[in-house]
Parts: sequence; C-alpha cells; structure tokens
Amino acid sequence: MRGTDERTRALHALGAPRLELEEVRATRRGGFFHIALLAVLLSSSPAGAEGASLTSFEVNIVASHSGQEGWSGQLPHSQRNSVGFEHFARLAGPRGDFLTLNVQARLSYDTSVDPDDALALELHNAFAEVRLGLGRKVRVGHFAPEFGLEPAVDTHGTLLQTLAIRDIGFKKDWGIGYRTALDAVNVGIAAQLGAGMGIERRDGSYLVSARMSTPTRGNPVLGVSALLGEMLSGTRPSLYPAPEYGDHVTSKTRLGADASYVWRRFTLAAELSSGKNDERETLGGVLLIDYTHPGNDRLALRGRVLTWTDDPDDGDSLWSEVALVGSYSVTSRWTLRLLAARELAAATGPEQTRFAVQAYYLGG
Repeated sequence: MRGTDERTRALHALGAPRLELEEVRATRRGGFFHIALLAVLLSSSPAGAEGASLTSFEVNIVASHSGQEGWSGQLPHSQRNSVGFEHFARLAGPRGDFLTLNVQARLSYDTSVDPDDALALELHNAFAEVRLGLGRKVRVGHFAPEFGLEPAVDTHGTLLQTLAIRDIGFKKDWGIGYRTALDAVNVGIAAQLGAGMGIERRDGSYLVSARMSTPTRGNPVLGVSALLGEMLSGTRPSLYPAPEYGDHVTSKTRLGADASYVWRRFTLAAELSSGKNDERETLGGVLLIDYTHPGNDRLALRGRVLTWTDDPDDGDSLWSEVALVGSYSVTSRWTLRLLAARELAAATGPEQTRFAVQAYYLGG
C-alpha cells in the first residue's frame, strides 16, 4: 500500500520480492533450538555466492488506552513495546539471483502478564527462498500462509492489521511453500505445521493454504484463496519462551477473496473470509484505505473497518470495529502514529473506544 515504511523501500532497492502474521509446555531445549535455527539463517551464505544484504534495526514504542482496560503498553492483535532487527540478503551465482534470506526478530515486553514473564523473543519472517527460474520459487521456514491479504501486505510495523490473527490465529507459520508467476496469474501454495510461532506438531496438526491472484504489477489486483487445517491454539506468540498449546485442535476450513486498487493518492484493499471452526461457521471482512497527502508525502491517513463472527446466526458473537490512524514521518527513520478506534459490536463485553500512540524507528 502507498505510504509503506522505510523497510519496504530499502528492500525494494535491493530487488527484494514484496514481503508478504498445545498439549505440553514447550521445553527450554525447544526454545534454544529455535534460537540456533535463527543463527543458522542469519549466517547462511553458500561458498562462491555473491549478492547484497541489508540489516535494519527497529524500535517500537506503543501506548494505548481504553475505558475498560486503562493504559497498556500494547495494542491487542497488533503491536507491543519491542526492539528488533530485520536482515535481508540476496545471493547470486553465475546465472543470477538464486537465493533470498529474510529474518525479522523482536525482543518484546508484554504488559498483560506478570513482569517476571513479560520479556519474550519473537520471530516473524525467518525463511530461505530458492529461485528455480521462470518465475518459480520454493520457500522454507517461517512465513505467511497463502491466504487473503496477509501474503501481499506488509503489516509488520503498522497499527492496523488484516484479518489474519482473528481468522487463522496467527500471521506466520513454519513450513514449505511454492510460488509461480505466470503471464496472467500468480499462484502460491503452502504446507505448514498449523502452530504459528512454535515448532510443534501433534494430534495430526497441519495447515494447507493456496492463493491465486492476478499479477501484482496490475491494477487492480484480485485474489482468491482457500485454507484447510487442524490448528493448534497457543498462548502469546513468541519464540522463547516457547508457546504453550491447549488440549484442543481446531479443524478450520476457509474460502476467501481479496482485492487491492490504487487510485490517485488512495490505496484500497479488501478481504472476505468464510468457513468453519470445527462445526461452527465463521464469517469476516476487512476494508483498508490508505491516503497520502499530495503536498506532503510524510503525512498519511489509514482507515480500517473490520468485522468478524464465529457464528453468523448469533448476533452476540459479532465483533466489529472502525479505526483511523494518522501517520507522520518525522525523519527518514522515525514515524509517529496516532490511532482512534471504536468497537461497533463486541462479543465479549461492552463496546470500547481505544486510543493509541506509536513511535516507530527503522534504520541501519
């Protein structure tokens, strides 16, 4: 979407693709395995390979307030106070680019839990993508399922998110994916663990997703997608401490449609999703509108309308919210965002009005 942050512009300058978030307590050994895997991804560089790399550092300062919850250092289903980094590398051989590496990690502070447990290491993107030629790519690691807007929209540092967390339960998962870009259509498929940030599979858990869209160079871009899985539900998303998963595995099926369109200084993106969680029907939709001021590219407005229900026949299960964010790029690295949001329907209690402020740094 227009008005994306410095991350997107810097990665595009390197030729990066558009970055397209429990039965037992996970052991400390599992957490250290995750950290070792992160180190391997960061250090991978085949002998004789050439290319380019970029490492950016991130500071995310968030404060939100609602009448029911008071002040908090995080925004539900969105951002929390954190520091982190992103490493992107593009490796090339005699025949051109053949490998892309991307790692996004954060050390976050969760104000909703006991202070002794508040620090957590989060891993977002952590994948290697091999180019096979003729627009074909294989991706292995931690990345977005091929469903809805999430694979095509960068929401890593933004206050307004897509349907993914409410719909799927997380934004990224571990697995393997395949993409191909044809003249008239782009196709992506992925087979993943169905566990989110934790590397965990049990009780037959899995997630299979597929998305087909018109080429991203077009306007509008139209997509359809499908999802099937036996999904684990965990505690807060983190790499370490490893997530704790509940006893229930949820059977999920989804069909979705999405579209994005650029018109002058506006970018519009919308997504619809329908399916089932076990035997309960689900239905949701989101509309995102991005406007960049014509006389000052530092100033942008972003709006979102999001609706979700776990039972379309039960009005008490409906959650709906309208939100507006004002964004100002104070410098090339610091961005200030202000959010105002109002729940139009709340399944778990009275409707809330929420305000939030974010100071976001991204730079070398």
